[in-house]
Amino acid sequence: MTARGVIGIIAGIATLSGLLFAMERLVDAMSGTTGGAPFMRNAPAMVLWLLWEAVSVAAGGFVTAWIARRHAARHAVVMGTLQAVMTLAAMFSVRDGGSPLWFWLVGIASMPPAAWVGGRVNAGRRSSPASGLPS
Repeated sequence: MTARGVIGIIAGIATLSGLLFAMERLVDAMSGTTGGAPFMRNAPAMVLWLLWEAVSVAAGGFVTAWIARRHAARHAVVMGTLQAVMTLAAMFSVRDGGSPLWFWLVGIASMPPAAWVGGRVNAGRRSSPASGLPS
């Protein structure tokens, strides 16, 4: 793995983390609570959160692939897998019954595929000469 790959993975995790924290702050501001509390008791809201999480991980995969360049989708999947492992560790350390097990498991299982999608979108953008975007 190259230095660009490692930097890309770190940047991808920072990207997805920033997007998730931003959404949590927005939910807190709208609900008057802290820590995304409304999501932990409402199944439809939890599904929306999981969708946002998948979009955030895909964005992280895109950034990872953009920086890594070579083997873009592979680096993106590594980033998604590392995030899944960190989320699994968080599940065991903070799971207090506030959110159901299915919520954690669906989120964890969706991370590598979502990252792969972000990496593939980036790879497709770079291979298209008409994109007009810097590679």
